[in-house]
Amino acid sequence: SQFKEGPYRGTSVNVDEAGFRFSKNQGPWPPDPKNVNIFFFGGSTTFGYGVADDQTIPSYLQEFLDDSGKDVFVYNFGRGYYFSTQELVLFEKLLANEFVPEIAIFIDGINDMDNLTNEPKFSEKISLLFNAPAQSGALSGLPLINLLKSLRLDPPAQSIAKDYAKQKNVEDIVKRYMRNKRLIEAAAEKFGVLPVFVWQPAPTYKYDLTYNLFGNHNKLQNHSTALGYPYMAQYVAEHDMGNNFLYLANAQENLKKPLYVDPLHYTAEFSQEIARR
Repeated sequence: SQFKEGPYRGTSVNVDEAGFRFSKNQGPWPPDPKNVNIFFFGGSTTFGYGVADDQTIPSYLQEFLDDSGKDVFVYNFGRGYYFSTQELVLFEKLLANEFVPEIAIFIDGINDMDNLTNEPKFSEKISLLFNAPAQSGALSGLPLINLLKSLRLDPPAQSIAKDYAKQKNVEDIVKRYMRNKRLIEAAAEKFGVLPVFVWQPAPTYKYDLTYNLFGNHNKLQNHSTALGYPYMAQYVAEHDMGNNFLYLANAQENLKKPLYVDPLHYTAEFSQEIARR
């Protein structure tokens, strides 16, 4: 999974050393198996960039479930830039360390469509660091960097231009997502976990961008989701996605109001609506 949100304590943002962001009425860590424990996985929209701890999608779900009569606790493992491949790795790591939830929820769409290489976000920069000459850069001569260089088996990933119209990579991205979904389902079945997959809203799909107060509309209209989301809509219509798949890409249709705190991240109000659904 390569990187994670660092531990942090603040007024609006708090991240545990175990890697999850706090939600309202945060449960204990390690999770008590007597409780109904729900792990959330996703990117920065799941983490909740731009909103407070108690205004994220996982936290609102925690709030809704507090009235269920059961001891239900939500753990927000959303991380900036994460897509389904990294979430699969993180999920398997947690299972391997005997942190087994009853339910695992994966919120995806935006970051998957924006990743052509199947490599984590900073792979190219890390590769440049490892390949820098010994005399260049303060980090290049450190023992850890030298050790990692000696262990590296694969050549660095090549940068691929994000030209979906010419390269027609949307189909491959959806295939990758479906493959990761099957792998997550297989791991979840082995450990008795119920997996739930959510295809999230994106500002470029079924939303009036004039209500996006912070985005460059021309840039957004050229975002990878602008082509990828219509393709995914057709794919979902033509394929059996299973009863553990929730399609929310059209959740903002006809909502004539601001739903984003910046070009891509949800407001507290929209996070609450997604959690409700």
